[in-house]
Amino acid sequence: MVGGVFDFLVPVIAVMAVVMIAVVVTVEVTKALSNTFRYPYFVWRFDVSGKRNVDLEGHIDRFLNEEGNREALRAHRRAVGDWKRAQEAYLERCRLKKRRRRQYLETLDDGHDYRFQAVRFQTRYRQRNHVRTSYRVPVVDSEATVDWTWLVRRAGR
Repeated sequence: MVGGVFDFLVPVIAVMAVVMIAVVVTVEVTKALSNTFRYPYFVWRFDVSGKRNVDLEGHIDRFLNEEGNREALRAHRRAVGDWKRAQEAYLERCRLKKRRRRQYLETLDDGHDYRFQAVRFQTRYRQRNHVRTSYRVPVVDSEATVDWTWLVRRAGR
């Protein structure tokens, strides 16, 4: 009788092991083939809570007038150049060179690497045990994505 129970369990355990191995292999292959490149965008958020008719370009102009912000933009441009050089070096020695090169070229977004967002903070409420607590959530009102040449032209005005 004991042998009969084990005779039934062995194929079930074998099928479960095969399924688990198949799941692990599928997950690992998916991770290996997925795009590993993430473009380093410069994102700056302007708080426009309580304001009407937001002029995002006006906020960008005021941002560009401050020398510390210009230096941050130049530092970001240098960081993007360093990132590109590092990715090119990685592409020389990686496996799946053609696939990785295609993924890298799809990731490049030099025309939109500076993102400026007008953000409004909304107050929301959560109630737990008859106690209402507030919290603030940022909501993007408008967004401008620009490149380096646009910023240089805009700063020169």
